[in-house]
Parts: sequence; structure tokens; C-alpha cells
Amino acid sequence: MVSRVADLSDRVSVVGVSVSVFGLLGGLGVLGQAYWRQSVWFTLLAVGGPALAVFVVGWNAADIDHKTRVVQQVKVGLVAGVGGLVVYDLVRWSVVWVTGVSINLFEAFPVFGELLVGSGASTGAVWAAGVGYHVFNGLGFAVFFSIFWGRKGVIAGVGWAFLLEIATLLVYPGWLDIRAKGEFTVVSMAGHVGYGLAIGYICKRLQASE
Repeated sequence: MVSRVADLSDRVSVVGVSVSVFGLLGGLGVLGQAYWRQSVWFTLLAVGGPALAVFVVGWNAADIDHKTRVVQQVKVGLVAGVGGLVVYDLVRWSVVWVTGVSINLFEAFPVFGELLVGSGASTGAVWAAGVGYHVFNGLGFAVFFSIFWGRKGVIAGVGWAFLLEIATLLVYPGWLDIRAKGEFTVVSMAGHVGYGLAIGYICKRLQASE
């Protein structure tokens, strides 16, 4: 246990922690709006502002090895996030197609978009913002995973994905007024398992040479 903590502290610096907070901002924004009725922008600024300040101070104080490590972890996370997003959406689409469940896979996109650009914006702007928010979350969660558990592989990836799934099930059904909760759970869980497998595999492969 002590060796694991020492290994984690060696890999994760103040800079890495502050960057990992950026990766969670999208999810925190949804929680802030769903539970406390706070503007997504308020949450992004309230959490992201201090994280940015810590990042700037930590970056200036860090040596070149720490900077190089964090940059590499972020790059790996972004690559893994792209792969994870593709697998996540393909798995969800496949489950809907095979089972014929009546779930709208894109129901959350315009909701995300309106939170960012307002309900008065054009349909195109709302959808663009919503899709962008979806992508931001997928990439951000993968960067967070890459920084803390990037070398742990698919089991850790699925574990992280299950934590995201729990948060999804606690927030989305009530927030989006989803009636078919059982069908939603099956589709969402399958997507998150696929996402976790993808980011766990990709991160471990890309970080193996570090």
C-alpha cells in the first residue's frame, strides 16, 4: 500500500492534479446545474479559476522532468479519449440497434448546448455546443484517468468508467426526466464499459515505454 502511494505521488505532481481538475470540469458543471441549479459557467469559473491559478504556479515551479511527464500524460489521455468516445458511442448505438430499445442517444446534447449558449440560440449553435460538451467530457475524463491510473490497464479503466456510470445514473434520469430507466441503464452501462476498456488499453499501451 505504501509503495503504491509512493508510486502515485511520484507520478502525479501539483501540475498534474490541477490539469486533472480541468478534465472533470464538464462533469462538475452538470452536477452543479442538476443538483444546485447553478449555471454551468459559474461552476466552470468557480472550479476552473483556482485550478488554473494552481497550474500556473505549479508549472513555473516544476522542473523539466515533471513538465514533460504531465505533457505526455495529457497527450496519452487525449488519444485515449478519442478512442474511448468512438467506442462509447458505437457500443451504445449497437445496443440500441440490436435490442430495439426506445432510447434517444442524443437527448442530452441539446440540453448541454442550451446550458452553454442559452435557449435563445439557434438550433445549430445549441447542437454544436452540446456535441462539443460531450467531446470535452470524454476527453477530460480520459486525461484524468491517464494522470492517475494510466499504467493500470483495462481493469482500472473499467473501474473508472463504473464511477462515471454511477454519477450518470444518479443525475441523468431525474435531470432529463427519463422514463425508461431500465433501458437507459443498460445502454449507458454498456457504453461506459466500452469506454473504460478503450481508455485503459490505450493508456497502458502508450505509457508502457515511460
